[in-house]
Amino acid sequence: MVAQEWQALGTGVRLVVTEEGAAPAARRAVEAVLAAVDLACSRFRDDSELWALNSAGGRWVDVSPLLLEALDAAVWAAMVTGGAVDPTVGGALRAVGYDRDFAAVAAGGAAIVLRLRPAPGWQAVELDHARRRVRLAPGTELDLGSTAKALAADRAAAAARAAAGSGGTLVSLGGDIAVAGEAPDGGWPVLVGRGAKSSCTTSSIRPRGRRCGVRGARRRSRPRPAWRPTRPPLPRS
Repeated sequence: MVAQEWQALGTGVRLVVTEEGAAPAARRAVEAVLAAVDLACSRFRDDSELWALNSAGGRWVDVSPLLLEALDAAVWAAMVTGGAVDPTVGGALRAVGYDRDFAAVAAGGAAIVLRLRPAPGWQAVELDHARRRVRLAPGTELDLGSTAKALAADRAAAAARAAAGSGGTLVSLGGDIAVAGEAPDGGWPVLVGRGAKSSCTTSSIRPRGRRCGVRGARRRSRPRPAWRPTRPPLPRS
């Protein structure tokens, strides 16, 4: 097996392939997927689709299939967790100082002044799948960090396997893990930490079928939720 590590999407990337000769092509495929996800879903890039959506002021915004899929996954996660995973925390995160990528934060800077701001809730997101467009309730800002990396891991593992042509691939994005293709003998070894000062244990992933995303497995097999916002209707543009 060949492992490669680098930084993307504000986190560590680890790519493992079972076929040594496939490593360069697999990495290029993963980098392309992560670049596309960053351009669609980054809250920190002023040229991203998400930035444009957050700045739309309640108007309908046409979005790419990738961003629509990411939003669909974020809303689904909010629904099944009862709002514990909420994509509408963007404004609240910005209010407490998380308004840029960690790499852009200067070491030893001034203390951050915390300002609390409530999240509107996932009902503030309206998805129009037929027309591939989205609108947010005025004042709503999205952050997709809790779900977009899992989606990116799923896509990246599949793209790496397609580029490799044979064998298996594993992609980890800061702990969001997905695999594709044939697993090595005994499964993929995964080190699971129990805390900063405690020991770690090693487990393994043995996918059933061709793909198995650790966090994405249930999301991929879900039916599309039939839901309607329960908040007052958004103003029509």
